[in-house]
Amino acid sequence: MNNAQIGLIGETAVKLKLLEMGWNAINLNDAIRNFKGADLICINGKETCLIQVKTCPNPGKNPNIRTGLISDCKGHIKDLKEKVVGPWVFVHINGEGPKAEYDFYILTRQEVIELITTSNDWYVKQKKDTGKDIQIGLYLSWIRGIGYNRDAKDYHAYESVIKEDPKDKWEKIWLN
Repeated sequence: MNNAQIGLIGETAVKLKLLEMGWNAINLNDAIRNFKGADLICINGKETCLIQVKTCPNPGKNPNIRTGLISDCKGHIKDLKEKVVGPWVFVHINGEGPKAEYDFYILTRQEVIELITTSNDWYVKQKKDTGKDIQIGLYLSWIRGIGYNRDAKDYHAYESVIKEDPKDKWEKIWLN
């Protein structure tokens, strides 16, 4: 599978979950290719919400999920608050084909901004300044708020700002 297919699978899985909960959901990418800032619009009565979906197949127990955002070597992320327009749903695909299972982790807009900002600041401090831009990724353990070990020398040393596992916390999409 290519990245576009993986992304579409994640968006479709999230749309199906939203529909199962009785909320209307539309994939914005069906109307405008690669819609900026959001993949889905969800409607619950008079409330609407733009949702970004990030999908990762299971390349390991703690995959690094790309955000599509770039940091300069000093840690500045251009227009972060404008680019994160609503909550994000992270989809972790376990397995392949018809036996695949999906785990959903939901973060509010503010949680996404805070997680990206603090993890990027931490990461930039760990790296030597190469003068090159950095593609921002979030490890699944950071999204889940687990895996912190103060003495670790790798990504486990970052203390996530997420304090409660957001798995299947669908109500969080309305908390922005």
